[in-house]
Amino acid sequence: MAFELPDNDLQLSLFRVQGLDESSIWTLGLVYAAQGRTLYARGQLTVSQATPPPLTIRPDEPPPRHSVVTGWPLAKNERVSLYQRLAADATLFVRPR
Repeated sequence: MAFELPDNDLQLSLFRVQGLDESSIWTLGLVYAAQGRTLYARGQLTVSQATPPPLTIRPDEPPPRHSVVTGWPLAKNERVSLYQRLAADATLFVRPR
């Protein structure tokens, strides 16, 4: 499931991309997020989409532009509902080849 977190680490890692062009966004993902893995696509959300209550976002640098979303409910069913909401709101961008 998109955006699903392991039960022992309830922090969603993300990068703030406002003001970046497409090439810079993909470079950020390749260098810092993919960490040697193949990067096929990304889901992009606005800050308000990424932080429905009770979630909050806070900067967590380094790496540059990195933040985490915290405040996830402990109840798994409540988290699943939030994962589904984020997935529905996200815009999918497939990496050009």
